[in-house]
Amino acid sequence: MTLNLESIEEKMKKLFEAIGVLEQEKKINLKTFKEELVHQGAVCYYLVVGIEAIADIGNHILARYFQKPEKEYEQIIKMLGERGVISKNITKRNEGMAKFRNLLIHLYAKVDHKLVYNYLQKAPDEFREYAKGFYLFLEKTKKEIK
Repeated sequence: MTLNLESIEEKMKKLFEAIGVLEQEKKINLKTFKEELVHQGAVCYYLVVGIEAIADIGNHILARYFQKPEKEYEQIIKMLGERGVISKNITKRNEGMAKFRNLLIHLYAKVDHKLVYNYLQKAPDEFREYAKGFYLFLEKTKKEIK
């Protein structure tokens, strides 16, 4: 299986787009966030975009380098840590990421906006950690292949 760097780069752009929007939104206080539907919508959307980008990039790497793609987002996140693509510390901190994404997508009517706001406060930094881990892994493997 060949590594589709163009696809990974496209998903990394989306991940950094999400980080940028979430960085801006995290400056808003909780009261304003709870009152403004536009902010809630933007944050929920870009949290989903970021999580899906992480899962897509991660699964591409798992398939290419370990011949072990996963079907569930939760397993992708877990396997990234177990395979050393991302540090186990990062994957442990984010083990609920897939469930949170599912909550936003499937149970949107029951979303607790304080919980979303709390995720917003840490998401940009966590997403950056995943991006950094992906870049480091891909650089390392590129050198090993040569």
